[in-house]
Amino acid sequence: MLTFDHPLGLFRLEHSPEWDAEYDAAAGSLTLRRGGPEGMTALNLLPLAITGATTAPGELLLQHAKRLGVWVPLEGVQPEFRERLEVARAEGRRPTLDESVAASFRFWVFTRDALSVVITQLGPGTDAPAAREAADAVLGSLRLPEVIPPTPAEFLTEVLKALRRDCPQWVGTIIGEWEVEVTDPDGAPIVTLPLSELYAETLRDPANADVLLKGYLARTLPAKEDEGGESLETTAPGR
Repeated sequence: MLTFDHPLGLFRLEHSPEWDAEYDAAAGSLTLRRGGPEGMTALNLLPLAITGATTAPGELLLQHAKRLGVWVPLEGVQPEFRERLEVARAEGRRPTLDESVAASFRFWVFTRDALSVVITQLGPGTDAPAAREAADAVLGSLRLPEVIPPTPAEFLTEVLKALRRDCPQWVGTIIGEWEVEVTDPDGAPIVTLPLSELYAETLRDPANADVLLKGYLARTLPAKEDEGGESLETTAPGR
């Protein structure tokens, strides 16, 4: 079996080598494709980190199916609950002039807290028992994180908030994809913070994101000075 760990820590799954995996960095989605005598089938997994009011998994499923032109009746959505995980699933067909060759689709939405993964199985082989069993095996291995890791934008926002909280005498500005420049109130540069490695650590251990950030800033920022001009050493937590 092959293991796929989402680069942003949003889900993990296992799949057999018969599935070809393609990750779309722009969308953050994974597509698995499988051929066979019954025809090609594909699984697409699209993670959605929702801010603000959450949407029920069944509603997300119906919205997604509608965007694909597939009609799914409300009563066709089947909900499940699995240890803090909500799941909705349904099947539908995209209408064509010849109903005998109407395209079949299978849908799932896995939701934990503010994270949902919208899953679609499609392709000419989707109705075949072997393709359905293979897709079910993949989804049986799907795991969502207990603690939802921050997106890159959320991570950079937290860095700026920490600077404002702990170093109000300085100004933080995002100057690159993974860089924040720290300046004094007059705009004179103090230090540039490279953050890509810290973000990777945060994805590996999102439950300790605050501790990791505080420790990084304590190690990286220059020592502060007290009002009398004497240096005050900045130390990492636990030192």
